[in-house]
Amino acid sequence: MSEATTWAIVDTAAEPGLSAMLDDLDPPHASLYADPVPEEIGRLAPWLVQVDDAVRHWLMQRETPWGIFLESQASLKDLRQHLRKYLHVQIPNEEKPVFFRFYDPRNIWSFLSVLSPWEQHSFLGPIDTIATHWQGNLHRENFAELKETYPSGSVSKRKMMRITQEQMDGLTVIFEQRYVDGLVEKVKAWTPPETVVDAKNIGEIFRWLKEQGITDDRSIRGLFYLFSEHHCLDLESIPSEFKSVLCTEFEDGAYKAESLLLVELGNVPL
Repeated sequence: MSEATTWAIVDTAAEPGLSAMLDDLDPPHASLYADPVPEEIGRLAPWLVQVDDAVRHWLMQRETPWGIFLESQASLKDLRQHLRKYLHVQIPNEEKPVFFRFYDPRNIWSFLSVLSPWEQHSFLGPIDTIATHWQGNLHRENFAELKETYPSGSVSKRKMMRITQEQMDGLTVIFEQRYVDGLVEKVKAWTPPETVVDAKNIGEIFRWLKEQGITDDRSIRGLFYLFSEHHCLDLESIPSEFKSVLCTEFEDGAYKAESLLLVELGNVPL
């Protein structure tokens, strides 16, 4: 049995320094997009890169969500062919497949967590190990035990991965909680140290804003900044005049948020 090789999927859209690194170190590499890759598309493409000590050192210095490490005994050609099958997935309520950035280190573990063992096995294919290095945290998992439960070489016969509604709901819960956790940290930075910031209350406000059609990140961050300034960090304490604007029916969510922020702050915080 051949020894596993370490690879990385590096997202050019997240790490613009990739092209210069490939020119400088020249490791074996290939775009996951179909050849020929137009230059303007290549600047956004994920690349499969063989990892040696120099490449690993370069990647470990990046602060961007550049991608993931893989270990596999497959060749560059075979591994690329397998990975390309997951660049698009079919999701509920969408007629056409959607682009799928499975190589985002912020998403890969959440994605794997909602898959059945058989779906994980099929997704992994020739991949033995996945690892991420994001915000100083190294997370590595070996899937040898999982793969041993299925016949060697067995994979799903589906041409494209399908995400069920139940799986989408599970991912939504995970991503929303992650977003709320980020809001909690922002609110703590905007308020005096002695202020008690209750994550449950922040989550309730966030979900209430969604019910009013306010879903874009800039509006939500701006409103939480406003709420922090007015010390109304639970749903009951938000002033009625604020709620009146935000609950206006038949108005675009971002418009309602911007209208309130301009009146109260004179601007929409970035």
